[in-house]
Amino acid sequence: MKTLLVGNLSGDVSPENLQTLFDRYGEILGVDLAAGQDFGYIRMADDSEAYRAVTGLNGTACGGRMLEVTVPRAYSSRKREVPAAKPLESRQLVSGHAE
Repeated sequence: MKTLLVGNLSGDVSPENLQTLFDRYGEILGVDLAAGQDFGYIRMADDSEAYRAVTGLNGTACGGRMLEVTVPRAYSSRKREVPAAKPLESRQLVSGHAE
């Protein structure tokens, strides 16, 4: 099973619209739209069919907008960036206390 992120959705796109759009690429297990947001998720049964859907539908028009279809990165696979340490600054004494 592969989950796809579908972004840049217009407010009038329904789960049924997305089901119909993605059906031609393979078996759809579920469609979840985020209420009040411009994105949703499509769960497809087969990974290769999901990748074909990404290739075939990313950048196509739906509801007057260009769809952004991607495979979302899992949180654990994201590159975690640690901010660089700041150099120690010299402290100034003011009234006998370090600041």
